[in-house]
Amino acid sequence: MQATTTEETDELPAKSKACTDAGKPAIQIISFDGQDAATNAVILGQADAMSADSPVTLYAIKQSNGKLTQAGEITDAAPYGWPVKKGSPLAQSLKQALEHLIESGKYKEIATNWGVEKVMIDKPVINGAIS
Repeated sequence: MQATTTEETDELPAKSKACTDAGKPAIQIISFDGQDAATNAVILGQADAMSADSPVTLYAIKQSNGKLTQAGEITDAAPYGWPVKKGSPLAQSLKQALEHLIESGKYKEIATNWGVEKVMIDKPVINGAIS
């Protein structure tokens, strides 16, 4: 995985501990400076698997020309968003722009281009992470 991500600090250490708690070997965790290096290590056989946010993983799978596949379902999904200053009118403008992209079909076209249609949203909201 890419260094300094939640995969390095939280996810993989917890999964490795679950392995050792079950009497299995720990996961050999390898950190890379960038996600491209982590992805390339799997393609080259230098690592058995990678872990990253679902949009990153799904895009890597799409770009790999069949060299990568998804090993399981998406876990611990969280919404993405655009941070703006609290009370900024830009928040409403961004919401309306995304609504337009969804209604026009461009959102799906963009998501499909990036290989992330599995994580598309149905409706944009403001402060969705805290609602």
